[in-house]
Amino acid sequence: WDIADAQVVCRQLGFTKALAATVNSALGGGSGRVWLSNVNCNGHENNIQECVNSKWNEYSCADTKHAGAICSDKIQESTQVRLVYGSSPSNGKVEVAIKGLWGRICQSSWSFHEADVICGMLGYNRGVPTLSSAFQVGFGRIWLNDVRCHGEESDIQDCQHSDWGSYSSSCTSSTDAGVICFNEKADLEIRLMRGKDESQGQVEIGIDGVWGG
Repeated sequence: WDIADAQVVCRQLGFTKALAATVNSALGGGSGRVWLSNVNCNGHENNIQECVNSKWNEYSCADTKHAGAICSDKIQESTQVRLVYGSSPSNGKVEVAIKGLWGRICQSSWSFHEADVICGMLGYNRGVPTLSSAFQVGFGRIWLNDVRCHGEESDIQDCQHSDWGSYSSSCTSSTDAGVICFNEKADLEIRLMRGKDESQGQVEIGIDGVWGG
């Protein structure tokens, strides 16, 4: 199940495009009969029956494996982004949403490139990535994993990433990606810690009140 399959479903329902194909029952587990599995569309079909798939009513899928789609009538619909559990509006764990459905990002492959994109979406021009230990443990669905940006993208969904709702077992509530955002000309604080006196010690840098090595 991928974006091509979701595109067919959304078209069949009368929408312009698919924003996301969700897996692992990211939009909620279902109950009752499972009709299809191994659906493989090229994205141009007008009906899900035109796609290659298993025979009807032949499946081996649990309720936690249901496919989903997020559809839209807009040609381009931006991803919403917010920071939570931070000490100010410019830092925290990253949450993203499409059409009001919020979820977290797993920290796999999280780097300065991805942080720059998130912070750019929030109106800042630079970002520092943070990993699980920086902020409070999150909760709720995990939307994205293995996000890989170049750093110049205007929207996180323009970066390479896993399917929406797809993540490995190593992604948990304690492995959320976060950022510290700032403007390039902002003053940074610096201090020496754990030394014998003020002239020596471990270097720590402070950005927006958040200190790190």
